[in-house]
Amino acid sequence: MSLKQKAKRSGAGRAEPGKKTGRSASVNVSDAPKAPMPRNIRPMLASPVEQPFDRPDWLFEVKWDGYRAIAEVEAGQVRLYSRNMLAFHRRYSPIVWDCWFSKI
Repeated sequence: MSLKQKAKRSGAGRAEPGKKTGRSASVNVSDAPKAPMPRNIRPMLASPVEQPFDRPDWLFEVKWDGYRAIAEVEAGQVRLYSRNMLAFHRRYSPIVWDCWFSKI
């Protein structure tokens, strides 16, 4: 089954433009600075600590077991890869489709 067939079967992309769904259909980036798309990003690794701290200028994420992936969305193309630059587009095609249909 092709990715398009899978997307159609799963209902991905069915929302009409401007119609609200359970999640955001687009992201407003109109005030973002113009710059070339960053490529081959290596995210920071989460590290365990004894006690969490709270600072207003810091954001935190829970460290779950699993993969960390980066999605690059530009000009109708989606690139999904691991922090070690391994391609994830085939293994996690539903995520690629979600990025593509959300028009980020």
